[in-house]
Amino acid sequence: MTTTIQRSVWLSCALLAAALLATANRVAAQSYTLIRPVSATATANPADAPKTIDDNPNECSIPTVWSPLPPGSDDRGCGLSAPLPCTDPCYPIDFDLGAVKPSVVGFQESAGRFLGNRFHAFVSTDGLNFGHVSSGTLAGKCDLCDFCSSGQHFFSARPVRFFRILVESDCLAGGRGGVLADFLALLPANFPLTLGITQVQIFPSGAEKVQVQGAFTLDAASDNINPPGETVALSINRSDSSQAYPTSYVAITNGFESTSDGWSLSSSGRSQSGVQAFNIKRTADPRQFTFHLTDTQAMVSQANHSLVTVKLRIGNDEGQANVGLRQQSNGNWIYP
Repeated sequence: MTTTIQRSVWLSCALLAAALLATANRVAAQSYTLIRPVSATATANPADAPKTIDDNPNECSIPTVWSPLPPGSDDRGCGLSAPLPCTDPCYPIDFDLGAVKPSVVGFQESAGRFLGNRFHAFVSTDGLNFGHVSSGTLAGKCDLCDFCSSGQHFFSARPVRFFRILVESDCLAGGRGGVLADFLALLPANFPLTLGITQVQIFPSGAEKVQVQGAFTLDAASDNINPPGETVALSINRSDSSQAYPTSYVAITNGFESTSDGWSLSSSGRSQSGVQAFNIKRTADPRQFTFHLTDTQAMVSQANHSLVTVKLRIGNDEGQANVGLRQQSNGNWIYP
């Protein structure tokens, strides 16, 4: 027989599951790549256990490590600019991502079934020289239903291989150790490119042509571009968010070939896209490029194109720019 208490517990768990799913969706929408460390180690006093990763099923079956600070400890060995509330050495947790990642922006964690303790995060590329990047409170939490939420903590993008996390104990509670679980480094899923537009032509009448010309600069953390081996997409949206271009084909995949000064659309690329010409050229700056797209079979509809957003994506580099167009007497739109 199902009791009122059982129904209440089931309802609470169901509501929590829905809330966690919404949180997961929000995290996914922010477009981060999650990197799991290849190793994690923790050091502590002999009396403090566990000292390394503990796969404890009572902690939602995710790896958990402790980094306790005994009552009275300070920041010795941790590189903090100000002392912590407590006068013994600290015991950090070290994570190794396996290789230097070019643009790490933070980390994700779960605090298990414990209250989130204060933390201090340090990063390094060589495992020897660590710099402090973030301090805060562990936000992840597991409940009695075995649902675990995640906390995310951010800092300015930088190359990182090693994390060193110090989790403070609660000195007022007799030195209770903190818990740090399910550690994941956060990288942007896409790198921003700075897009500048020098010419736009949208002809819904007569020739029905779209032409876009401009330049772009890659982000300093980008791993560069390789159009022959990546997906390339250019689109134009109107101010009401409706898509003006393209109307009948998808992004171009493996459709470029190398030229003496960059890349151009190959015959297979023209076949799959319908675009007549799409050139991407290098400049003296290895992070800067120019591009020129011409499509004489665009099939653009009659609409208000006075303000459009041009979006360009090459692999995991993407950017956009707003452009104001003026309408000619024949109904076509141009910039400048």
